[in-house]
Amino acid sequence: SAFLFHALRRNNNSKNKLFSDLRNFRLDRVHCSEEFDKEYVFSAISKWYGSTEAFEEHVRGQLCSEIVSNLKCTHVPTSHCFLQATFTTAQGLTSFLSIWKCGAPVDYLLIYLIATILAQCCLWLPVTFKLAFYLCDRFSAPVGGRLCNAFQSFAIYVCWFVVYGVGYQASILAGDSGMGASIVLALVASVVACLTFFPFKRRCIPKR
Repeated sequence: SAFLFHALRRNNNSKNKLFSDLRNFRLDRVHCSEEFDKEYVFSAISKWYGSTEAFEEHVRGQLCSEIVSNLKCTHVPTSHCFLQATFTTAQGLTSFLSIWKCGAPVDYLLIYLIATILAQCCLWLPVTFKLAFYLCDRFSAPVGGRLCNAFQSFAIYVCWFVVYGVGYQASILAGDSGMGASIVLALVASVVACLTFFPFKRRCIPKR
């Protein structure tokens, strides 16, 4: 639902804000409740790092790089997208077994297997999840007040639902059209999946 998209955007925004704060860290922005504590901390920093400027460079440079490198990648791994599709795939396979037990023709079973299970569930659905994760990360920062922020999440949800609906309707139309259309749909879904996941995997590097 749209609430899940909103929660994902909020988590991504916290992550991106952390990276931004580390890359732009400055001690003069740090506040202490007591002036004595501030002087004590600053003197300790100067003693350990030589100067407050050296400490700031350490946080913005080495510390930030170590934290980002430990996360390895700020994008959702490809395996997670396919894992999210397993539930729908299992439902489709359950329907396939039911149709098979009812004595459906072999041609119909193959069409259902190619158009619905392979093209829609195994290939197209992971693409939609990748799109959702990307949009929730790309547009994680809220614009305006709470109402505008909620509208952002809803708009992302609508985009995901439209893309999902395109694949769903295409699988139905391909199944009604026959074997040839089902194979074409599976090939198109395979190309889209390859173009979606392999470039993302190669560019899976920390954000600068």
